[in-house]
Amino acid sequence: MRTGTARPMAASVLLAPLLDGPRRALTVAHRSRLALQLADEHSRVVLGVMFPGAVRLPFGCAVASSPSASSSLSVGDGVLAWGDDVYTVARWWRPARPRHRTLGAAVDPDGVRRLLLRWRRLLGRGPGLTPYGDDVLCGALVTLHAVDHPALAALRAMISATALESSTTATSASLLRAACEGWCIDELADHLAAKATGARTAETRAALLRVGSSSGRGLLEGLALIAPGNLRQVAA
Repeated sequence: MRTGTARPMAASVLLAPLLDGPRRALTVAHRSRLALQLADEHSRVVLGVMFPGAVRLPFGCAVASSPSASSSLSVGDGVLAWGDDVYTVARWWRPARPRHRTLGAAVDPDGVRRLLLRWRRLLGRGPGLTPYGDDVLCGALVTLHAVDHPALAALRAMISATALESSTTATSASLLRAACEGWCIDELADHLAAKATGARTAETRAALLRVGSSSGRGLLEGLALIAPGNLRQVAA
């Protein structure tokens, strides 16, 4: 039985099967000032530990401070255990999964066709934890899911059959899988909602562009590839 310090965390509902499942060892795939990306035995990032100020990832949990350094790291049986620190869920949150079928009026069929032809060339293109090409692809995938576009099924099947970790970073691969199901960061969801309702988008666009060094710009480019128009303009 663990006797370490018990600490609270806020966790995405997508982590419930992992947290409530049997105990599994994890390793640190990437460490930054604001987050840790944790991988399973298959080298897939399955959990992001986010510190204050971090972007909220769909498969993340938020904690007040960095865990103590230790080589012992596991998840399951209701806890995230890191050395002598044991994190339990104090609050669950549901990540953003936008649905805006009315935004379908702004979809560019040529943009969808270009995506279907070039998506493989986007994988892993660019430096960083989430390469720019992957961010573009994530933005496009979430937009296709939001408008319930029929092209998403074929694209999802192709991406699911791809060994993503061989083409890009483990963190980016997990974000791509999440995007295939429509899950995304709050900033992208907010901007899609503004576009769909015809609201002013200057504020949501600026917030999205502040994400990462280029991630927000890539997500915005992916959205614009699929739905470049504004609904108010389309209806006019």
